[in-house]
Amino acid sequence: MNIQEELINSIKIMIDKKLDGRLYNIEIPSVVTEISKNKYKININGKDYWIKDGVNINPTVGTAVWVRTPNGNSNMNDAYICAKR
Repeated sequence: MNIQEELINSIKIMIDKKLDGRLYNIEIPSVVTEISKNKYKININGKDYWIKDGVNINPTVGTAVWVRTPNGNSNMNDAYICAKR
């Protein structure tokens, strides 16, 4: 291995280590199936959840949406609608 390849590999390792512990949002596609008291029922992987509209798009039943779970958190209590699809 030459010096250039070693340098590139070292930089890649440093970047990978830095990104390992980083938290990030996850966006999941879904469809609004019901609305009640400013909450929207969506289905993800066969499970129903009631979530809020986080960006004031006021989706109607049948609207395809993106659901965001903040900071890599899989807790759907923190999830919210972040955009229309």
